Amino acid sequence: MGRLSAIENAGVSLEVMMGDAQRAQGFLDDVLAFARTTPFAFPDLAETSRNLVAFGMDEANVIPTMQQSVMQLPQVVKVRKG
Repeated sequence: MGRLSAIENAGVSLEVMMGDAQRAQGFLDDVLAFARTTPFAFPDLAETSRNLVAFGMDEANVIPTMQQSVMQLPQVVKVRKG
């Protein structure tokens, strides 16, 4: 799936889930901005963020939660290699 298709699909599903096109677009913009700062592919981050919202997480907490998880990855890798 191409990047533009992934963005469009994420936007549509978020709009349906959130019930508000502007709110969904703002959230999607935040996910795209976050994706630019990580080595993770946008489709994976979009799916993760969509799942977090679907399971009841306030969308204002999604990016901070994912940022915290990304920051903890080096520690997890270190412990596993340990």
